Amino acid sequence: LFPPAQEQLGPQQRAKLDKMRSEQAALKQAAGRLQSEMQNLSQDVPLGTFKLYRCKNNLWDMATPIVVGGRHLGNIFLGQFFFEEEPLNYELFRHQARRYGFDEEAYLAALERLPRWTRETVSAVMNFYSKFASMVSSLCYANIKLARILAERDDLYQQLSESEKKYRTFFENA
Repeated sequence: LFPPAQEQLGPQQRAKLDKMRSEQAALKQAAGRLQSEMQNLSQDVPLGTFKLYRCKNNLWDMATPIVVGGRHLGNIFLGQFFFEEEPLNYELFRHQARRYGFDEEAYLAALERLPRWTRETVSAVMNFYSKFASMVSSLCYANIKLARILAERDDLYQQLSESEKKYRTFFENA
């Protein structure tokens, strides 16, 4: 089955299709922005610290890196909140809702449900996550080193066993 051609659609169907395409375009655009913002948010953040960033949608995000053996493997992200003391620019968010084709009242209602944190709370939470990421990084690297040492030990035992067999065979046959 194929969907009807655009010219075969009635006005309501055409309006629904246009709305769906608009929403898909907005979601695709938002996904692209999110990906680039996540990359920006996670760059050049030293292990044990965090970066605070206001995203393009005017919400706050934070990141702390996960580094194993000197390699940046990932991040812990926390975000989409406001600071308690900052006033909200409702007109800016109404404009965003219109720009992306979202229902303004539903968009503002969702905005009101976002957490509002004090700067002290943000600092305490991200200090915890930074230390947690640092601890995870250290434990992962220690486990990698241990696995390598154990693999080397197993190889050495195998070589020793083969060498012992050769010498035993040599002396028994001598």
